[in-house]
Amino acid sequence: MIRKYWWLVVFAVFVFLFDTLLMQWIELLATETDKCRQYELS
Repeated sequence: MIRKYWWLVVFAVFVFLFDTLLMQWIELLATETDKCRQYELS
């Protein structure tokens, strides 16, 4: 039974890791744009 669902577990782990990396990347981009805005304002 576990063999039937191993791909589902792999998929879930892959999605979880991808989601985490994506969130960190978006956060990084957000902070970078904030820095640019601060430079423009000052």
